[in-house]
Amino acid sequence: MTDTTTQTTQDAQDGVQEAVPEPGKGEAPTSSAAASTVPEGGFVAPSSQEELNRIIEARIARERRKYADYEDLKGQAARLADVQAELDELKAAQERSRWVDAAAKEYNVPADLLRGASKAEVDAHAKAIADALRQRPVMPVLQGQGKAPVRPAGDAVRRAWAREVFPRE
Repeated sequence: MTDTTTQTTQDAQDGVQEAVPEPGKGEAPTSSAAASTVPEGGFVAPSSQEELNRIIEARIARERRKYADYEDLKGQAARLADVQAELDELKAAQERSRWVDAAAKEYNVPADLLRGASKAEVDAHAKAIADALRQRPVMPVLQGQGKAPVRPAGDAVRRAWAREVFPRE
């Protein structure tokens, strides 16, 4: 009797095992027919269509297991893309806010008036607002501005005279 060991391959996990003598152990095949059934590479051809179908089905099942979580991965990739887009929007808004603050400070204009999608546009708008504000005449602030005028005591006599001369009709 020949001492053979069972060599397992990936297909053996799916229920297919091939019996191949291990080199250096046991006896060498004596007949030429035995030598031709087990080639040098250790491959044994399937003996029936059913065995071939089982091997193919096992291989297909292994491939399908590789991609079983494909839909989950696709969903995660879509969620990642959404989060990345949201992050990009937040970074852009933060960068624009820095541009607006810098331009408002540089040109001494209110930040909420500034518009523009790029640093150059924001700076140009801030400069235009600053130039427009400088061109307007600045009115002096008078002391007591906003208070009602005090009428002098002799004012009542003048008012009576004005009513006589210019009667209301």
